[in-house]
Amino acid sequence: MWRSSSSLSIYYGDNEGVYPPNLEALIPQHLAAIPQPRINGHLTTGMQLYGAEVCLPTTGRFDGSLDPTKLRDSGKWGYVSAPKSPCDRSVFVDCTHTDSKGKAWHSY
Repeated sequence: MWRSSSSLSIYYGDNEGVYPPNLEALIPQHLAAIPQPRINGHLTTGMQLYGAEVCLPTTGRFDGSLDPTKLRDSGKWGYVSAPKSPCDRSVFVDCTHTDSKGKAWHSY
């Protein structure tokens, strides 16, 4: 996994409290490149941008859960850019399959 949270935090500080609209905005000042996830069955590059529609409803503190039925299963990095949603700034693997231990890739 790459250091997405560190890069996002630095971008946030450098841009007066504004998070990037997408992951490509981190290049080249905050990241040299965005490494691609390596998942069997997906040979894609790039990023998949999402809005608040992928956030699971929450009644309390957001636990990072996304709605897998709303994901596009692209195999790219997913990024939520929805400032008023509980999952804003979530970075995840846009894949609905499970790994060898049965954990969904999008939960990473």
